[in-house]
Amino acid sequence: MELSLSNKFGIYCLVKPGCELNILLESANDVLGNLTQRDYKLICGGSNDFNIDKGESIIDHITDFIKTNNHTTIVLANVPVRYDLSYYWEESKGIRSFSKKFMEITEEHKQVALLEINVDKKYHTRQGLHFNKLHKLLFSNKIIRSMYSILGNKPKQSAVMSGKYGIQEDESEADGRN
Repeated sequence: MELSLSNKFGIYCLVKPGCELNILLESANDVLGNLTQRDYKLICGGSNDFNIDKGESIIDHITDFIKTNNHTTIVLANVPVRYDLSYYWEESKGIRSFSKKFMEITEEHKQVALLEINVDKKYHTRQGLHFNKLHKLLFSNKIIRSMYSILGNKPKQSAVMSGKYGIQEDESEADGRN
């Protein structure tokens, strides 16, 4: 992503694989408390955080994080579909439920935007749980475009995206839906 951003942006990334979202949000509060409305925070949790058993606690943590950070722009990435599970399993129902709640949260809080990341099965690895390499590139491009859109700048085209994969502006061109 850094290659696609102009030198106007500084990037700080807090990644904790396997970490629950509430712990990640607490860490982010400690580190990123002095950001302003001209800054951009992306919250992207894994689907293991969003099942029926955890219920409202994750939504409560996200809502508390938003209230604590109402001085900055926050972007929620919705919970991606899991193709390794049946549509009717509890985990799948939980993911769909949380995606709806994320939409409600973005409607309630003016400084919060939603970044849709639901994609076809072909953008997942064979087992259907993780994103494949192409989707990771597409998703990073979507994050960059969202950041430029929200912060009011024009993105430059990623050389990696356009050169290696022939990708122009969005994933619909990559999979022939244009």
